[in-house]
Amino acid sequence: MLYVVTVIVIVSLLKQTNALPCSGPQISVCDCEDTKVYCYGRNLTTLPSNIPITTTDLYLSNTYISTLAEDAFADLVSLDS
Repeated sequence: MLYVVTVIVIVSLLKQTNALPCSGPQISVCDCEDTKVYCYGRNLTTLPSNIPITTTDLYLSNTYISTLAEDAFADLVSLDS
């Protein structure tokens, strides 16, 4: 059982280390991995403005974003719902 938990933790850490800073002036506050954008746990109060349109997964939990415009994700046509 301990072995399984250890393997899961190691795999999770490896996935996180593959995430690289995103390019662009605003999105640099997030990390990217392929088409996934990780902005969770950041001190964001607004949605970054330069999220790549190819983004399929956007993680915004544990931020200070309290409201989003109705069309906030309109340009993110590849975003999974």
